[in-house]
Amino acid sequence: MVEEIHKTGTTADRTAFDEPPSARFDRADWVSFTVTTFLLLAIYLITLAPDVTLENAGYFATAAKNAGVPSPPGYPLWTVYSWLFTKLLPFSNLAWRVAAGSAFASASACGIIALIVSFGGGILMKGSSSFAHLTRLQQKWLRTVCGYVAGMGLGLSGELWRKAVIVDIWTVSLLLFTLILCCVFRWIFQSRKKRYICAAFAFLGLLDRKSVV
Repeated sequence: MVEEIHKTGTTADRTAFDEPPSARFDRADWVSFTVTTFLLLAIYLITLAPDVTLENAGYFATAAKNAGVPSPPGYPLWTVYSWLFTKLLPFSNLAWRVAAGSAFASASACGIIALIVSFGGGILMKGSSSFAHLTRLQQKWLRTVCGYVAGMGLGLSGELWRKAVIVDIWTVSLLLFTLILCCVFRWIFQSRKKRYICAAFAFLGLLDRKSVV
């Protein structure tokens, strides 16, 4: 009797694991992404550096204003990205506007981490009978909260928070890196859809900081 139950449970686990994952991110994933991104963005903007800080902030901000080259070979994607923030935000000083771009990139990167964790949680729940006692609504809430915790944990870590509130090129590279992770993660579970791996290589080519690779 025990062996039959064990075999039945094993078969159910394999069947659930063999089921293809959802083709798209669902509402739970997007809720986790949205809440994480906007909450972190609010925290970053409240704690944003009011003006130019030390190290490279001065000439990076100047390069963003003039769409120039801060230091050879330059950071073209970051320069264009930050230049847009100097034009889209018509208030405060130049350094604050460029730092707001850093805050947006960091918050978005952490939101993508929350999205990945929530989506991965859905795949994990489909492949395990340990969550069978939970209703679909409870599973979605669990995924949303797990994604939120992961994203907020990264966003409020000391090193990232410090970079997110000043003029710095590192945050845009982090955003691209999380986009690569997201694309590769989707491609692993849906290898037939080549657009994910193609997008990952496209984002890889846009990376300004090759040390991330």
